[in-house]
Amino acid sequence: MPVTGPTANNTVGLYAASFHIGIDSFSGLCPNNRFIRAGVDIFWDGTIGGEQTPWVWYQSSPADEDGMGFGNFSAKAGDVVRFVVTGSEVKVENYGNVTCTKGLKARQVGVQRVDGGGLCGGEAAWAVEDFPLAGMPDFPVALADFGGVVFKNLEVGFGNGTVVRNAEGAGVRDVRLAAQGGRLTDCVVGEGGGSVRCDRVVGE
Repeated sequence: MPVTGPTANNTVGLYAASFHIGIDSFSGLCPNNRFIRAGVDIFWDGTIGGEQTPWVWYQSSPADEDGMGFGNFSAKAGDVVRFVVTGSEVKVENYGNVTCTKGLKARQVGVQRVDGGGLCGGEAAWAVEDFPLAGMPDFPVALADFGGVVFKNLEVGFGNGTVVRNAEGAGVRDVRLAAQGGRLTDCVVGEGGGSVRCDRVVGE
C-alpha cells in the first residue's frame, strides 16, 4: 500500500502493478492488434489481508485476449523470474530469492505454446503497467508501492538472426496519472543498456 500521494493509506483498497515483457505489445501497430506478452502481476488488497500471491501469466492476442495463468506456477516478492517470449512459445522460470542467476537451476519452469502468426516483430517492450479495472479502461487500479523492479539480461532476437543483448537506445516512458499524483515511476536504462530499473515514485 502506498504511504504517500492521493491513493495512499486506503486500508480497505485494492492496489496492483504489472511487470511484463512483450513482442509488439506496446504500440498496437500490428494488424488485428497481434501481440504476445508475459509477466507477473502483484496485488495488495486490504479487504482480504494485504499482500496477495502474485499472478504469473501470458497473453497471446487475439487467441488469449484476457491473459492466461501458468497453472500452479508461483512467485513471491524478491524472486528472480526469467521470461522468454517467441512467436511460438512462452517460457517462464523461477530461480527463487537469489542475488545472481549464473550457474543456478530454475526451481520452477512453465512452458506454453502460443500462436504468433501475424506478429510484426517491430518492437520489444519491458513494461511496468498500472492496469485498468475489467471493462473500465478509464479507471485504473491504484498503483501498488512495489519499491523497485529491475529487468536484467535483456535480449532481443530478430528473424534475420541478429541478436541485441541490451536495451541501449530504448525509449523510456514513465507512468503518469494526474489522479494518482502525477509521475508514478522513475525508469532508467542502465549504463550500456544491460538493465532497466523502475522505481515507484509520486510526482516529479
